[in-house]
Amino acid sequence: MRCHAHADGDSVRGLYTRLTKDGVDAWLDKAKLLPGQDWELEIRKAVREADVVVVCLSKQFNQAGFRQKEVRLALDTAMEKPEGEIFIIPARLEECDNLESLRKWHWVDLFEDDGYEMLKRALRARADKIGGVRQKHKEIQVDPLLKKEEINKKKYIENSVIDSWVDYMYTEVIQKFKVNQIRSSVLILIKKLRQLMGISQRQDALDLINRIEKIKNNLSQHEITAEESFVISIECAIAAYKVSEFDMARKLLVESETFATNFLNKGILYWLLGCVYWLDISEVDNALLFWERGLDAFEKVSRSTNISSSEAQWFSVLVEVLSTAIGKVVENT
Repeated sequence: MRCHAHADGDSVRGLYTRLTKDGVDAWLDKAKLLPGQDWELEIRKAVREADVVVVCLSKQFNQAGFRQKEVRLALDTAMEKPEGEIFIIPARLEECDNLESLRKWHWVDLFEDDGYEMLKRALRARADKIGGVRQKHKEIQVDPLLKKEEINKKKYIENSVIDSWVDYMYTEVIQKFKVNQIRSSVLILIKKLRQLMGISQRQDALDLINRIEKIKNNLSQHEITAEESFVISIECAIAAYKVSEFDMARKLLVESETFATNFLNKGILYWLLGCVYWLDISEVDNALLFWERGLDAFEKVSRSTNISSSEAQWFSVLVEVLSTAIGKVVENT
Protein backbone atom coordinates (compact mmCIF):
# COMPACT_ATOMS: atom_id res chain seq x y z
CA MET A 1 0.00 0.00 0.00
CA ARG A 2 1.34 3.41 -0.94
CA CYS A 3 0.55 6.98 0.19
CA HIS A 4 1.79 9.47 -2.38
CA ALA A 5 1.14 12.78 -4.12
CA HIS A 6 -0.73 12.78 -7.43
CA ALA A 7 2.17 14.61 -9.07
CA ASP A 8 4.40 11.63 -8.25
CA GLY A 9 2.05 9.20 -9.97
CA ASP A 10 4.52 8.07 -12.65
CA SER A 11 7.30 7.40 -10.16
CA VAL A 12 5.01 5.53 -7.81
CA ARG A 13 3.46 3.54 -10.65
CA GLY A 14 6.98 2.53 -11.72
CA LEU A 15 7.76 1.41 -8.17
CA TYR A 16 4.49 -0.54 -8.02
CA THR A 17 5.27 -2.29 -11.32
CA ARG A 18 8.79 -3.16 -10.19
CA LEU A 19 7.58 -4.58 -6.89
CA THR A 20 4.85 -6.69 -8.47
CA LYS A 21 7.34 -8.11 -10.97
CA ASP A 22 9.50 -9.08 -7.98
CA GLY A 23 6.60 -11.00 -6.48
CA VAL A 24 5.32 -8.41 -3.99
CA ASP A 25 1.53 -8.33 -3.54
CA ALA A 26 1.37 -4.53 -3.79
CA TRP A 27 -1.71 -2.28 -3.73
CA LEU A 28 -1.99 0.99 -5.65
CA ASP A 29 -5.24 2.92 -6.00
CA LYS A 30 -4.78 3.60 -9.72
CA ALA A 31 -4.15 -0.09 -10.37
CA LYS A 32 -6.60 -1.70 -7.96
CA LEU A 33 -9.67 0.53 -7.77
CA LEU A 34 -12.54 -0.43 -10.08
CA PRO A 35 -15.03 1.98 -11.66
CA GLY A 36 -17.96 2.53 -9.34
CA GLN A 37 -16.14 1.54 -6.14
CA ASP A 38 -16.21 3.80 -3.10
CA TRP A 39 -12.56 4.90 -3.37
CA GLU A 40 -12.31 6.26 0.15
CA LEU A 41 -13.74 3.08 1.64
CA GLU A 42 -11.40 0.89 -0.42
CA ILE A 43 -8.33 2.95 0.53
CA ARG A 44 -9.25 2.69 4.21
CA LYS A 45 -9.69 -1.06 3.82
CA ALA A 46 -6.36 -1.40 2.00
CA VAL A 47 -4.46 0.53 4.68
CA ARG A 48 -6.12 -1.43 7.48
CA GLU A 49 -5.39 -4.81 5.88
CA ALA A 50 -1.89 -4.02 4.62
CA ASP A 51 1.16 -5.76 6.08
CA VAL A 52 3.30 -2.75 5.19
CA VAL A 53 2.49 0.84 4.22
CA VAL A 54 5.07 2.61 2.04
CA VAL A 55 4.71 6.39 2.27
CA CYS A 56 6.29 7.91 -0.86
CA LEU A 57 7.68 11.30 0.16
CA SER A 58 8.53 14.19 -2.14
CA LYS A 59 8.49 17.98 -2.09
CA GLN A 60 4.97 17.84 -3.49
CA PHE A 61 3.76 15.35 -0.92
CA ASN A 62 5.13 17.41 1.93
CA GLN A 63 3.00 20.41 1.06
CA ALA A 64 0.61 21.24 3.90
CA GLY A 65 -2.42 18.99 3.95
CA PHE A 66 -1.39 16.94 0.94
CA ARG A 67 -2.58 13.31 1.32
CA GLN A 68 -2.30 13.62 5.09
CA LYS A 69 -5.56 11.72 5.64
CA GLU A 70 -4.04 8.43 4.44
CA VAL A 71 -0.95 9.04 6.56
CA ARG A 72 -3.07 9.59 9.68
CA LEU A 73 -4.94 6.36 8.96
CA ALA A 74 -1.62 4.52 8.57
CA LEU A 75 -0.36 6.02 11.84
CA ASP A 76 -3.54 4.93 13.66
CA THR A 77 -3.12 1.41 12.28
CA ALA A 78 0.57 1.37 13.25
CA MET A 79 -0.41 2.02 16.88
CA GLU A 80 -2.16 -1.35 16.91
CA LYS A 81 1.01 -3.18 15.84
CA PRO A 82 3.54 -4.62 18.31
CA GLU A 83 6.33 -2.19 19.15
CA GLY A 84 9.38 -2.60 16.91
CA GLU A 85 7.44 -4.19 14.06
CA ILE A 86 8.06 -2.91 10.52
CA PHE A 87 4.79 -1.46 9.25
CA ILE A 88 5.33 2.11 7.98
CA ILE A 89 8.26 2.67 5.62
CA PRO A 90 8.89 6.31 4.63
CA ALA A 91 10.38 6.23 1.11
CA ARG A 92 11.85 9.44 -0.31
CA LEU A 93 11.49 9.80 -4.08
CA GLU A 94 13.80 12.82 -4.05
CA GLU A 95 15.74 15.00 -1.63
CA CYS A 96 13.08 16.35 0.70
CA ASP A 97 12.20 16.67 4.38
CA ASN A 98 10.57 13.78 6.18
CA LEU A 99 7.18 14.40 7.76
CA GLU A 100 7.36 15.17 11.48
CA SER A 101 4.84 12.40 12.17
CA LEU A 102 7.08 9.84 10.42
CA ARG A 103 10.44 10.77 11.96
CA LYS A 104 10.48 7.81 14.35
CA TRP A 105 10.82 5.42 11.39
CA HIS A 106 14.06 5.17 9.40
CA TRP A 107 13.44 6.11 5.76
CA VAL A 108 14.79 4.72 2.51
CA ASP A 109 16.02 6.93 -0.35
CA LEU A 110 14.68 5.40 -3.55
CA PHE A 111 16.67 7.86 -5.65
CA GLU A 112 19.91 6.31 -4.38
CA ASP A 113 21.48 3.39 -6.29
CA ASP A 114 20.82 0.90 -3.48
CA GLY A 115 17.48 2.40 -2.43
CA TYR A 116 15.23 -0.15 -4.07
CA GLU A 117 17.27 -3.09 -2.72
CA MET A 118 17.08 -1.60 0.78
CA LEU A 119 13.30 -1.38 0.43
CA LYS A 120 13.15 -5.02 -0.68
CA ARG A 121 15.25 -6.04 2.32
CA ALA A 122 12.77 -4.35 4.64
CA LEU A 123 9.83 -6.01 2.89
CA ARG A 124 11.54 -9.42 3.09
CA ALA A 125 12.18 -8.93 6.81
CA ARG A 126 8.52 -8.06 7.32
CA ALA A 127 7.40 -11.03 5.21
CA ASP A 128 9.59 -13.40 7.26
CA LYS A 129 8.12 -12.00 10.50
CA ILE A 130 4.56 -12.36 9.22
CA GLY A 131 5.27 -15.89 8.04
CA GLY A 132 6.39 -16.84 11.55
CA VAL A 133 3.33 -15.30 13.15
CA ARG A 134 0.98 -16.97 10.69
CA GLN A 135 2.67 -20.31 11.27
CA LYS A 136 2.24 -19.84 15.01
CA HIS A 137 -1.47 -19.12 14.59
CA LYS A 138 -2.15 -21.36 11.64
CA GLU A 139 -4.87 -23.21 13.55
CA ILE A 140 -7.17 -20.22 13.07
CA GLN A 141 -6.48 -19.78 9.36
CA VAL A 142 -8.85 -21.04 6.68
CA ASP A 143 -7.08 -22.75 3.77
CA PRO A 144 -7.17 -20.12 0.97
CA LEU A 145 -7.27 -22.90 -1.62
CA LEU A 146 -10.59 -24.24 -0.39
CA LYS A 147 -13.49 -23.90 -2.77
CA LYS A 148 -16.31 -21.69 -1.56
CA GLU A 149 -18.54 -24.74 -1.11
CA GLU A 150 -15.98 -26.32 1.22
CA ILE A 151 -15.60 -23.11 3.20
CA ASN A 152 -19.37 -22.99 3.54
CA LYS A 153 -19.39 -26.49 5.03
CA LYS A 154 -16.76 -25.47 7.57
CA LYS A 155 -18.63 -22.31 8.46
CA TYR A 156 -20.77 -24.08 10.99
CA ILE A 157 -22.03 -21.01 12.83
CA GLU A 158 -25.55 -20.12 11.79
CA ASN A 159 -26.45 -16.50 11.11
CA SER A 160 -28.70 -16.59 14.16
CA VAL A 161 -25.64 -17.17 16.35
CA ILE A 162 -23.83 -14.22 14.76
CA ASP A 163 -26.98 -12.18 15.37
CA SER A 164 -26.78 -13.10 19.06
CA TRP A 165 -23.13 -11.97 19.13
CA VAL A 166 -24.14 -8.59 17.72
CA ASP A 167 -26.96 -8.38 20.27
CA TYR A 168 -24.55 -9.27 23.08
CA MET A 169 -22.11 -6.54 22.06
CA TYR A 170 -24.97 -4.06 21.84
CA THR A 171 -26.73 -4.83 25.14
CA GLU A 172 -23.73 -5.77 27.29
CA VAL A 173 -21.20 -3.19 26.10
CA ILE A 174 -22.62 -0.38 23.98
CA GLN A 175 -25.74 0.32 26.04
CA LYS A 176 -23.79 0.05 29.31
CA PHE A 177 -20.89 2.31 28.40
CA LYS A 178 -21.86 4.40 25.38
CA VAL A 179 -25.53 5.40 25.46
CA ASN A 180 -24.89 8.63 27.41
CA GLN A 181 -22.48 9.89 24.75
CA ILE A 182 -25.27 10.95 22.36
CA ARG A 183 -27.02 14.34 22.53
CA SER A 184 -30.70 14.12 23.42
CA SER A 185 -32.02 15.35 20.05
CA VAL A 186 -30.20 12.59 18.16
CA LEU A 187 -30.89 10.01 20.87
CA ILE A 188 -34.63 10.48 20.26
CA LEU A 189 -34.12 9.47 16.62
CA ILE A 190 -31.90 6.53 17.58
CA LYS A 191 -34.52 5.24 20.04
CA LYS A 192 -37.01 5.41 17.20
CA LEU A 193 -34.55 3.60 14.95
CA ARG A 194 -34.22 0.77 17.48
CA GLN A 195 -37.94 0.14 17.09
CA LEU A 196 -37.56 -0.31 13.32
CA MET A 197 -35.03 -3.14 13.38
CA GLY A 198 -37.10 -5.63 11.43
CA ILE A 199 -37.20 -6.62 7.77
CA SER A 200 -40.81 -5.47 7.41
CA GLN A 201 -39.73 -1.95 8.40
CA ARG A 202 -36.54 -2.00 6.35
CA GLN A 203 -37.14 1.11 4.23
CA ASP A 204 -38.24 3.20 7.21
CA ALA A 205 -35.09 2.12 9.03
CA LEU A 206 -32.85 2.97 6.06
CA ASP A 207 -34.46 6.39 5.70
CA LEU A 208 -33.89 7.10 9.38
CA ILE A 209 -30.29 5.86 9.22
CA ASN A 210 -29.59 8.24 6.36
CA ARG A 211 -31.28 11.08 8.25
CA ILE A 212 -29.22 10.47 11.41
CA GLU A 213 -25.97 10.16 9.44
CA LYS A 214 -26.75 13.41 7.60
CA ILE A 215 -27.28 15.21 10.91
CA LYS A 216 -23.98 13.84 12.24
CA ASN A 217 -22.05 14.77 9.09
CA ASN A 218 -23.48 18.29 9.04
CA LEU A 219 -22.15 19.00 12.53
CA SER A 220 -18.73 20.62 12.60
CA GLN A 221 -15.81 19.23 14.60
CA HIS A 222 -16.47 21.92 17.19
CA GLU A 223 -20.08 20.79 17.58
CA ILE A 224 -19.58 17.02 17.87
CA THR A 225 -16.90 14.92 19.51
CA ALA A 226 -15.21 11.88 18.00
CA GLU A 227 -16.84 9.79 20.75
CA GLU A 228 -20.36 10.91 19.84
CA SER A 229 -19.67 10.41 16.13
CA PHE A 230 -18.45 6.88 16.88
CA VAL A 231 -21.50 5.90 18.92
CA ILE A 232 -23.93 7.31 16.34
CA SER A 233 -22.18 5.41 13.53
CA ILE A 234 -22.23 2.18 15.54
CA GLU A 235 -25.94 2.57 16.30
CA CYS A 236 -26.67 3.11 12.60
CA ALA A 237 -24.43 0.20 11.57
CA ILE A 238 -26.23 -2.21 13.92
CA ALA A 239 -29.59 -0.98 12.64
CA ALA A 240 -28.42 -1.62 9.05
CA TYR A 241 -27.26 -5.10 10.11
CA LYS A 242 -30.64 -5.82 11.68
CA VAL A 243 -32.48 -5.11 8.41
CA SER A 244 -29.97 -7.26 6.49
CA GLU A 245 -28.22 -4.32 4.82
CA PHE A 246 -24.82 -5.88 5.46
CA ASP A 247 -22.89 -3.80 2.91
CA MET A 248 -24.21 -0.61 4.50
CA ALA A 249 -23.37 -1.96 7.96
CA ARG A 250 -19.81 -2.72 6.87
CA LYS A 251 -19.42 0.72 5.27
CA LEU A 252 -20.64 2.50 8.41
CA LEU A 253 -18.35 0.41 10.61
CA VAL A 254 -15.30 1.05 8.43
CA GLU A 255 -16.05 4.78 8.40
CA SER A 256 -16.42 4.81 12.20
CA GLU A 257 -12.81 3.63 12.57
CA THR A 258 -11.75 7.27 12.23
CA PHE A 259 -13.55 7.97 15.52
CA ALA A 260 -12.40 4.84 17.38
CA THR A 261 -9.91 6.73 19.53
CA ASN A 262 -9.63 4.30 22.45
CA PHE A 263 -9.34 0.56 22.99
CA LEU A 264 -12.96 0.17 24.11
CA ASN A 265 -14.19 1.68 20.86
CA LYS A 266 -11.72 -0.40 18.85
CA GLY A 267 -12.90 -3.56 20.62
CA ILE A 268 -16.55 -2.82 19.81
CA LEU A 269 -15.73 -1.89 16.21
CA TYR A 270 -13.53 -4.91 15.44
CA TRP A 271 -15.92 -7.39 17.04
CA LEU A 272 -18.84 -6.08 15.00
CA LEU A 273 -16.73 -6.02 11.82
CA GLY A 274 -15.88 -9.67 12.45
CA CYS A 275 -19.60 -10.48 12.64
CA VAL A 276 -20.32 -8.66 9.38
CA TYR A 277 -17.35 -10.20 7.55
CA TRP A 278 -18.33 -13.70 8.72
CA LEU A 279 -21.55 -13.47 6.70
CA ASP A 280 -19.47 -13.28 3.49
CA ILE A 281 -18.05 -16.70 2.59
CA SER A 282 -15.00 -15.14 0.96
CA GLU A 283 -14.15 -13.07 4.07
CA VAL A 284 -13.82 -15.82 6.69
CA ASP A 285 -10.14 -15.05 7.36
CA ASN A 286 -10.90 -11.36 7.83
CA ALA A 287 -13.70 -12.19 10.27
CA LEU A 288 -11.32 -14.23 12.42
CA LEU A 289 -8.66 -11.51 12.30
CA PHE A 290 -11.12 -8.79 13.32
CA TRP A 291 -12.47 -10.90 16.19
CA GLU A 292 -8.91 -11.41 17.41
CA ARG A 293 -8.24 -7.66 17.17
CA GLY A 294 -11.41 -6.97 19.12
CA LEU A 295 -10.41 -9.47 21.79
CA ASP A 296 -6.95 -7.89 22.04
CA ALA A 297 -8.47 -4.41 22.43
CA PHE A 298 -10.82 -5.56 25.21
CA GLU A 299 -7.87 -7.22 26.98
CA LYS A 300 -6.08 -3.88 26.96
CA VAL A 301 -9.17 -2.21 28.42
CA SER A 302 -9.25 -4.78 31.23
CA ARG A 303 -5.63 -3.95 32.11
CA SER A 304 -6.13 -0.18 31.95
CA THR A 305 -5.42 1.91 35.04
CA ASN A 306 -8.10 4.41 33.99
CA ILE A 307 -11.04 2.23 35.03
CA SER A 308 -12.27 1.00 38.39
CA SER A 309 -11.43 -2.46 39.73
CA SER A 310 -15.04 -3.57 39.24
CA GLU A 311 -14.99 -2.42 35.62
CA ALA A 312 -11.65 -4.17 35.09
CA GLN A 313 -13.15 -7.37 36.45
CA TRP A 314 -16.20 -6.95 34.23
CA PHE A 315 -14.04 -6.59 31.12
CA SER A 316 -11.96 -9.61 32.16
CA VAL A 317 -15.17 -11.65 32.14
CA LEU A 318 -16.08 -10.17 28.77
CA VAL A 319 -12.70 -11.24 27.39
CA GLU A 320 -13.33 -14.79 28.63
CA VAL A 321 -16.76 -14.88 26.98
CA LEU A 322 -15.46 -13.60 23.64
CA SER A 323 -12.37 -15.82 23.78
CA THR A 324 -14.58 -18.86 24.28
CA ALA A 325 -16.71 -17.81 21.32
CA ILE A 326 -13.64 -17.45 19.08
CA GLY A 327 -12.37 -20.82 20.31
CA LYS A 328 -15.55 -22.53 19.16
CA VAL A 329 -15.14 -20.98 15.73
CA VAL A 330 -11.51 -22.11 15.50
CA GLU A 331 -12.37 -25.67 16.47
CA ASN A 332 -14.89 -25.95 13.65
CA THR A 333 -13.15 -23.93 10.95
